[in-house]
Amino acid sequence: MDLVNFLLIYDKTIVYEKNDIDKGKTPPLIYEICSCLREAFCLSYAIRKNNNIYLYFKDTSGLIKFQGNKLKYLGPDERSQALLLLKAQNKIKVAKLQESNGWIKSTPGIYVKKCKNILSFVQSEMCDPNEVKLFIIHNQLASTLIELQNFKNNNFFYTPKTLSFIMSKNDLNLEVFLELTNYHEINVIRFGSVKKLNDQILLLNFIKDRISEVRVKNNIT
Repeated sequence: MDLVNFLLIYDKTIVYEKNDIDKGKTPPLIYEICSCLREAFCLSYAIRKNNNIYLYFKDTSGLIKFQGNKLKYLGPDERSQALLLLKAQNKIKVAKLQESNGWIKSTPGIYVKKCKNILSFVQSEMCDPNEVKLFIIHNQLASTLIELQNFKNNNFFYTPKTLSFIMSKNDLNLEVFLELTNYHEINVIRFGSVKKLNDQILLLNFIKDRISEVRVKNNIT
């Protein structure tokens, strides 16, 4: 397993300004997003290079990519994260709504684009059936679910080169992604009492780290 992608789905973009951050009035949702960024990337003295986060805002069709192996200036503090996110959101405002458009660089390792059809994006950039295992984090779907304990004990972190996780604060938003079953096998994980997205990311990174330690110990490539 070489790469982990997290796609976080939000209904609305949160409007805020630098002055709000300076006054310690970070909007709650922005604080939550910053917590997700921190758990995804920030180690004690380094950045997780093999993690990527995509933030998708449905109301603006805005997509922000945080690419771990190119990130700079992303510190563990909420202020620096919120300001980098604000700059990226401002870039989205001038981006054109065309699927063919490439990524627009905001700051090193942070890119934006407009993406009206997020399903097409997931299918084209996160769903290579030979390279990727795709997961939806969802507690309510009637489909067959992977309980968290079974996920921990399975070999998901061993076989593919890339793991992609689709996550949302609102479980119902994720049902549309079942359309992807026409193109790609989807695994649905139930996290049970672990509700916050940042806690889910923290737990997934923890599982990945423990499995990586076992791989190194047993000389598994």
